Amino acid sequence: MKMQLKLKSGRDNTRAKMKKNRRRSSSSSSSSTCSSSSSMNRGPGLFSDIGRKAKDLLSKDYLLNQRLSVSTTTATGVTITSSATKKGGVSTGDVGASYKFGETSLDVKFNTKSNIAATLTLTNSTPSTSTTASFNLPDYTSSMTLQYFHSHATLTSAVALNPNPTIDLSATIGTPTFAIGAEAGYERRKRSSSKLTNYAAGISVNKPNYSASILLGDKGDTINASYMHRFDLAKKTTAAVMEISRRLSTSKNTFIVGGSYAVDGLTVVKAKLDNHGKLDALLQHEFIPKSFVTLSTQFHTKALHKTPKFGLALALKPQSKSRISTAKPSSLTNWCASNCCSAYIGHVAIGTPYQRLSSMEFHPQWDMNPPTATWANTAVCGTHPTTLPFPAVRSRKPSGRTSL
Repeated sequence: MKMQLKLKSGRDNTRAKMKKNRRRSSSSSSSSTCSSSSSMNRGPGLFSDIGRKAKDLLSKDYLLNQRLSVSTTTATGVTITSSATKKGGVSTGDVGASYKFGETSLDVKFNTKSNIAATLTLTNSTPSTSTTASFNLPDYTSSMTLQYFHSHATLTSAVALNPNPTIDLSATIGTPTFAIGAEAGYERRKRSSSKLTNYAAGISVNKPNYSASILLGDKGDTINASYMHRFDLAKKTTAAVMEISRRLSTSKNTFIVGGSYAVDGLTVVKAKLDNHGKLDALLQHEFIPKSFVTLSTQFHTKALHKTPKFGLALALKPQSKSRISTAKPSSLTNWCASNCCSAYIGHVAIGTPYQRLSSMEFHPQWDMNPPTATWANTAVCGTHPTTLPFPAVRSRKPSGRTSL
């Protein structure tokens, strides 16, 4: 599990960062927990999973800057990932290490702004639970997240351990097909009154070929409805998505349509268009296993005089090649290939005496006097196998005698 923690200063930034990290870790924590408990696979999922399929199709892999990332795994199981990003003439980079041992995983990340983030995740420390603890330097902020999975419900609680602690709670009930959930955030202040920082509710319907959801967020100020449909469930090459959102305080609407198409097993094309005329498109190709190159662009169809934006992302994950040793023929094998030749059969006999096929003819069990194979003579006694066979000559007298 790879955690990307963006460090910010300030009370509001800390609360937003903790909430964002909790949502990022929810999917990976639930996936690792589901692998160890069959009941989690039958659950409704986390509240952050409501509308995730449509959101990923509309936002995932769209990038308008330059990014390079390299990931490799050592022989001890440590995954090291380094990335560099250039945006607006400013370059940033980070290096992270991830190690998983059984049900425990540890992630550490350093970036060019001298920030350090560490995350420890314990899965199934108690049945059907996942616990995540994170610590950030140099602002000395930390958070604790606890997730509980049941066949008909999920619970998540996150606490930001700072001078003004923030508590986020979310719950979901239902089944993998139908789920209803809600979340709320509470901030406790010492010098002023405490307050609710956020509350939201949502409903989702998931089927193998489609997913629909409705979310009421931003303290009831935003309504978001999305629908994602797969046209070929068997191959999963074509999908379409639609999202409508409305902000009640400003009466502004946003409408986005998009889709994806898998040209083949290695190339994917995606595009999306909103009601403001902004068109985004990307092309992603897997040139080697688990290594991708992504080219994306964005331009305004209502303002073609503006310069289009482009983005390029290269993700490399080298695969370790197994060393295959090729056996070399020994000197004895070479000698046998050039000298052990049957005069009668006329084929080269290669191999040691104990591995060569018998040259005697087959006889049924009722034959009272079958021919017997001759013993191989030993030329030199020593530590190396030097037993040499007699020339392989086929028997000419099946009645009981063998011609030598």
